Amino acid sequence: MGTVEFVQTDGPPDLHAVAYLVPPAGAEVSQFTIDWQVLIDELPGHFALFLHVAEAAGANSTVIGALRKGTRPLAVNITEQSALTPLTAAIRLGAHHILEGYDHLLFLLVLLLPAPLLAQAEAWGGNRSTRGTVVKLAQIITAFTIGHSLTLIAATFGNWSLPTAPVEVAIAVSVFVSAMHAARPILPGKEPIIALVFGLVHGLAFATLVQEAQAGMASSALTLLGFNLGIELVQLAIVGAVIPSLLVLSRYRLYAGLRQALAYLGIAAATAWIIHRATGLAEGIVVTMEAAMSQAAWLVVAVSILAIGLVVRKHFIGMRSDISMHGPAA
Repeated sequence: MGTVEFVQTDGPPDLHAVAYLVPPAGAEVSQFTIDWQVLIDELPGHFALFLHVAEAAGANSTVIGALRKGTRPLAVNITEQSALTPLTAAIRLGAHHILEGYDHLLFLLVLLLPAPLLAQAEAWGGNRSTRGTVVKLAQIITAFTIGHSLTLIAATFGNWSLPTAPVEVAIAVSVFVSAMHAARPILPGKEPIIALVFGLVHGLAFATLVQEAQAGMASSALTLLGFNLGIELVQLAIVGAVIPSLLVLSRYRLYAGLRQALAYLGIAAATAWIIHRATGLAEGIVVTMEAAMSQAAWLVVAVSILAIGLVVRKHFIGMRSDISMHGPAA
């Protein structure tokens, strides 16, 4: 066992431990399977990050992968590792990290909600054109990516960071602000600036995982690139799954109610995170809330089905109108 210590991340301190798995003398170490069961079944938020430490003096550790609840045993074949192995392992790590980061994803999603709309008299009213919406979305996503990439790279290569607890509270505040903006425009037209500013804060949270991993990532630009790519790929996949539905639904009256409901849910979630991360209270609420968020993919599916249904309905209404116009005279 290496270091075993309590680390303040958010809310109460978390136990952070480093263990070294050393093979017995003469054992085959180039190909093996890691079947890790410590804590991950009891604590869904817990994960174990595995690194391969080369025997050569001064060699950097290489990220093998991470195991958490529901993941398969980790198969390792060091003999087949290529120069891109650290990159692909880091991509998987970044993807896993953002998928478990409900606060990061909620921030991005509620910021996208008003993208198809125009602010009118301190309220969301008219619709943007499809082209205008795509441009606005591209600006938001690019600004957020630039923001968190800058601080992730700077914090990792510069080996600096802020205390984690304030960073986590600031991320919850970013969710609160973007959700308030989705409910009622408080900074109309400034969405890319919001995304950039809070993206800088989110990057510090991503850097925390890199630094706590003690994976030598600061000296491996390829591994850092992979971690960042994993985050971006998941974000783009989620945006690609959500945006078509938003473009369709924003043309209907029901979108106002849907947007308000999701915005106020975001405000409630952000408030619970702020209280928990600042004081350690409301832990049960946060656990229940995050368990519900883990099923959010079904909400995306339901919204997509609703959007498809509206498009099909409009198409058939158009067909019937055309038939009526060209039918035989009475």
